[in-house]
Amino acid sequence: KGISYQAVRVEDIAYFISEHKITFLVDATGNKYIIEKSLQELETELDNKQFFRLNRKIIVHANCIKEIKTFINSRLKIHLSAGKQYEEVVVSRERVQDFKEWAGG
Repeated sequence: KGISYQAVRVEDIAYFISEHKITFLVDATGNKYIIEKSLQELETELDNKQFFRLNRKIIVHANCIKEIKTFINSRLKIHLSAGKQYEEVVVSRERVQDFKEWAGG
C-alpha cells in the first residue's frame, strides 16, 4: 500500500497539533492529516498574521478561534472549532501578551 498525499489550502487549515511526537494538520471541516514537519518548523514558515502558536502543542489559524476566556494564573482558554472537532486549549502564561497583541487587543 503506497502513501497518498492530500493538498490542503492554507485558508482551509484550522490548526496544527502535536500529539505523541506526531504533527497533525486539522482542516476547517475537522479532517486530520499527519504531516512531516514539526511545529517549530511550521512556526517559521507560516504567516504570523494568520497563525499563532498558543503553546508547545498547537498552532492555530485565526478563523478557527470561536471563544476566548480568562483562565487561572493569568492564562487564557481558547475554544477552537473545526467541523465536528472541538478543542479547548490553554495559552501558556508567557504567550498571553503576545496572543492578545496578535488577536488585536
